[in-house]
Amino acid sequence: MTAPSSELAQMQHHYEWFFETLANPLRMRILLMLMKKPLSVNEMVKETGEEQSKVSHALRILTLCRLVRMSKKGRMHIYQAENQRVKPLFRLVDQSICSACGACCRQDERKKKIKRVVKK
Repeated sequence: MTAPSSELAQMQHHYEWFFETLANPLRMRILLMLMKKPLSVNEMVKETGEEQSKVSHALRILTLCRLVRMSKKGRMHIYQAENQRVKPLFRLVDQSICSACGACCRQDERKKKIKRVVKK
């Protein structure tokens, strides 16, 4: 039995939002940085070279998707990846990429860097 079209449309909307969130280069970079260690907004601004407003906007979206969480340390906001959710997701993507397109994995040095972050 197939799902009603309204249910499919809702599922599609949720999937599109999720994958659009991860497709943004700044959000992906921030997420990978936060998988290594918690960082403040200022530390991420320094690391990415982006404006504070862009970093904050990216963090807000990542937080809404529950890929990142924020805690306060004094007056600073410290962000960290929701690694219990994020690392299994990246492992699955990593496995899917390698099984579907092994040539991409062999040619792309970034994959090695991502694997090191995900395994930690």
